[in-house]
Amino acid sequence: MSDDHKLKASLAQYDATTRRQDLNWRTRFDHMLHSDRAAVDIGIGALKTIITLNAGALVALLAFFGQIWSNNTEHKFALKVLVAGQPFIWGLIFGGTSFLVAYFYQSVITCKFYCDMELELLTDSIKHQVIKQKKCRVSRAVTPLALFMVLLAVLAFVFFIFGVKQIFLMMAES
Repeated sequence: MSDDHKLKASLAQYDATTRRQDLNWRTRFDHMLHSDRAAVDIGIGALKTIITLNAGALVALLAFFGQIWSNNTEHKFALKVLVAGQPFIWGLIFGGTSFLVAYFYQSVITCKFYCDMELELLTDSIKHQVIKQKKCRVSRAVTPLALFMVLLAVLAFVFFIFGVKQIFLMMAES
């Protein structure tokens, strides 16, 4: 076999290996994007639900307050109704803040992805030097942001439940 044939065979083998690696990488990339998009959609749906529950309860309570205020001369019960709406306000605040944290979380994930992409494109010999010099600093923020976001969403839901309980207790007293 001549050197020309050996070179062609070597190039063909290299080309096939590169195609397999590229296909494997594209498959992992597509799976990651789909999983990330699904997680974001589920999270946004949950946050919208929490905010809608708290806002709907607050609107209904304010309408009830207006009705009681205009019909009664004694406003003691109407003020209790107004105070009972406070947990729903806190639920809205926590839900909205959770949306804000979710925005920052997604920005950090995107930044981390680009940092990882840069490292993926480097050769192995250069990669070790770059990893030692430049660690992706945003990686440290991912877990705390995610936990804070979930905590805020759970607090918003807890305040909704607390508000509903407070309304039932207030209605039972009167």
